[in-house]
Amino acid sequence: LLLLLLLSCCLWLQQGVGKMNNMNMSPEMLRMASQMFSSMSAEQRASMVRQAASMSGQNVNENDFNRMQEQMSGMSDAELQQAASQVNQQKVNSMSYATKAKTEGNAYVKSAKYAQAKEKYNTAINAIKMFEVADAEAASLIQASTLNMALCCLNLDQNDEAVELCDKILQKEANNVKALYRKGLAKENMKLYEEARTCIEIAMDAKPDDDLLKSAHMRIQMNFSSVIIEEVDDDVEDD
Repeated sequence: LLLLLLLSCCLWLQQGVGKMNNMNMSPEMLRMASQMFSSMSAEQRASMVRQAASMSGQNVNENDFNRMQEQMSGMSDAELQQAASQVNQQKVNSMSYATKAKTEGNAYVKSAKYAQAKEKYNTAINAIKMFEVADAEAASLIQASTLNMALCCLNLDQNDEAVELCDKILQKEANNVKALYRKGLAKENMKLYEEARTCIEIAMDAKPDDDLLKSAHMRIQMNFSSVIIEEVDDDVEDD
């Protein structure tokens, strides 16, 4: 069932259809996915397998796809409908589980229990990672959980990981204000003031009147200026 889903998701990627607001697999989608995979070049298949492994977090290989394709080719309409229904139910169950985990993470954040919160957000992400490519609801929940994980990392002094999490969001949405802001804070904590300032300024282009961004920019600019002065003073003393 996982492979049926993965291949269908990859179908949407290849065709440029985009995310569905409420993903529902159908026998027609599964047939199209199978036909598409059979017509791919070796390079395209390898790329698809890598995509599937990334989405599922499992060790998926081309043989798995080939077995799935053979299985699907022998299915009746009724069997394909049953398979699609099972995948759809899996999605519903996974979304419910992920939403609950995210809610629990939010509660931990409010109690300043950031390590526990981070674990819950990670649980939410892993529960629905396979649905992210095709389903808008899953993608939104993953984005929120990833940003919240970054917030937890900031409070746990895990700045490198906070940057990595924000970059995951920025790779898909370059002007995401929360990701830029939290990445900027992480860079500030690492005393990388110029990089921090750049992040905040890009965010301010999108929200120029945001008080948090203004405050962060002013603070980072002061720290950056102080570092420049200290570097100049050091040079003078060396002379």
